[in-house]
Amino acid sequence: MWFMVVEGYTHTHSLKKYLERLLIFLIIAHFAYNFCFGISLIPLKDSLLNQTSIIWPLFLSVLGLWVEYQEWKEAKKIGCILILCLLAFPSDWSCFPILCTNHIYKNQGNLKKQVLGMALYISMYVMVYCLCIDVVYGLLQFGIVLVYPIMSLYDGTRGKSTFMKCFFYWFYVGHLVLCGLIRVMMCNIGKSTVGEFLARKIGYDFIDMDAKIKEKYGTMLGFQDEYSDQYERDELRAEMISSWIKENENVVIALSPIAYLDAYEDFFEDSDIICFDLTDRTENVFKRLEFTDDNDNLLHIPQSYLNKHKAYYMREIQADFDYFHTLYASKMDSISMDGKSLDGIVEDICKKYKLV
Repeated sequence: MWFMVVEGYTHTHSLKKYLERLLIFLIIAHFAYNFCFGISLIPLKDSLLNQTSIIWPLFLSVLGLWVEYQEWKEAKKIGCILILCLLAFPSDWSCFPILCTNHIYKNQGNLKKQVLGMALYISMYVMVYCLCIDVVYGLLQFGIVLVYPIMSLYDGTRGKSTFMKCFFYWFYVGHLVLCGLIRVMMCNIGKSTVGEFLARKIGYDFIDMDAKIKEKYGTMLGFQDEYSDQYERDELRAEMISSWIKENENVVIALSPIAYLDAYEDFFEDSDIICFDLTDRTENVFKRLEFTDDNDNLLHIPQSYLNKHKAYYMREIQADFDYFHTLYASKMDSISMDGKSLDGIVEDICKKYKLV
């Protein structure tokens, strides 16, 4: 990838058009990348790392090559490269694309030196990744050296195919979107996702209780601070549901588990109101775990940490399952999501309650 950026820069007839093309795709790829990994579209909102796709540092890498071409003092060039590295830091692969393309550009014609330098830079990236994020995934980055046999076949002449010119860009964006869809369908099916999809299918409005609480109180912690008693919070949520139903009877409402059911008896006894509990396997819920700070900003928890403490989280999830299943058993139906697609879950709900 970095090698091809250097080749593109070296042989392009118009640096301006090359940069324009990268700029367009970095914007498109930003949305695709963040959708794929469930990251906020607003850069730096949740973290300082992996906030956008690798197209951004590739764009900056071309600017870095342009800097190297200028007849400036070495100190000025180094300063500009450092600034570009800082700008690239929050992206996928961080500043390493800039460093690698710079090294490859300076060693054109010497493939062994190019690959060796690239491997050394990647070693630094792997070290940081292993220490801060995940060891296994970090070590996998060494797989980049496998491109050496393929690169050795390149003799510097341009191929006849024009298709490959844009293939990488479209393939990169396309595979991110596809992976994002798989993530949504297979790994992120919870009450809100099911509720929203069900509402669309039957033509109802949808309300996410947690989202409404955040709108009113800023954060879930703010809600808990104002109403420290669990019983009081459950009563308040019941009042909110009553007001929504009075405004619009055709509504699907998703809410987190209720500990005290007294305030919800009217809903259970009303034949026009359908109440059901969505259940899933403990393993599936573990995969969907999200961690937030006091301001409800998502925190990136290394997979290595989750794996290390998996037994603890699984016990806690199972304990919640056992408690709420016993609590809800006599009040509402239980609908399993295990092994089902989003469409399959909603289809089961519609058939069970004759909604379509």
